[in-house]
Amino acid sequence: MCNDFVWDPTLEELRLRKNGTGSFSSESFCPSSTRLLVPKEAIADPVSIAKKRKQDELFTDPSKEDAGVILTNTVEAPCRASGIRGIFNMGATCYMNVILQSFVHNPLLRNFYLSDGHKSKKCGYDHCMSCAMDEMFQDFYAQESTNGYSASNILASFWLSKRKGYEELASNKEQDAHEFFQFLTEELHEINGDGKPPSQDENSSPKRLKTGNETACKCIVHQTFYGKLQSTITCQNCGDINTTVESFLDLSLGLDMLSKKKSLKVSNLSVQKCLDEEYKNPERCEYTCHACGTQEAKKQLSIKSLPNVLCIQLKASDNFLHSYSSG
Repeated sequence: MCNDFVWDPTLEELRLRKNGTGSFSSESFCPSSTRLLVPKEAIADPVSIAKKRKQDELFTDPSKEDAGVILTNTVEAPCRASGIRGIFNMGATCYMNVILQSFVHNPLLRNFYLSDGHKSKKCGYDHCMSCAMDEMFQDFYAQESTNGYSASNILASFWLSKRKGYEELASNKEQDAHEFFQFLTEELHEINGDGKPPSQDENSSPKRLKTGNETACKCIVHQTFYGKLQSTITCQNCGDINTTVESFLDLSLGLDMLSKKKSLKVSNLSVQKCLDEEYKNPERCEYTCHACGTQEAKKQLSIKSLPNVLCIQLKASDNFLHSYSSG
């Protein structure tokens, strides 16, 4: 056994009864040498005492919330299978394997699948991608193993999927890992979420806040990967402001374009500098103000809400990579 446990009122009652009497029977008594002292009220009403203890634990010393204290006193989940484990390359599936490795080590996705978030036995989807993912998580975390894993069911579900826009990816050729990531998140959203088009979830404000592509879906994909991006266009003549908020799955940084800006140097690029340049500095844009008709405006992109897991796509051409490595 892994010594892990799940709190349950019935099991808690049996545990307290066992500790107090040495037996699961309330009429039995254990020898004095092995008897544990338990308050009478705990034996009389163990559930209430247990609930009270859980409530008391909520009001902890603020110093215990310090990141250093948490890191020092945190241990790995006992059910986690340890050891390095790879995924077999089935032809040219490196693009798929790198995404699956990032998914299988994501704690939010791990907890979802290991807690029966997707009920495979009751699933009615043909060639279900979420069932294949559930199988992978169970295999990775159910037992200690360093043998390679064959993601054949995931590859089969990928090839047999009828999702539009990804038909060309169903081949034995090398594909783009980012495109597979987008396919996988869309597929898992449709299966585990409502699978409906995004709906607006914010009211408009005096600054004409538009909420395109907003969604209220609470599926595991949205809870893990989706954040909110805000675009603010300000008229340089009358000061009119037009703001739009939309959901995003990942951020894309075009390194070729960013490297051409005077504020950035190819030899000194970093993700932080690219993000600052893309989402902190306003730029002139083509926009006609509906208030005064002026076409002089500036656009400011900003991240309004970060997701639990931020995915960033770095787009670079071969020429850029060559100049970056040589510079």
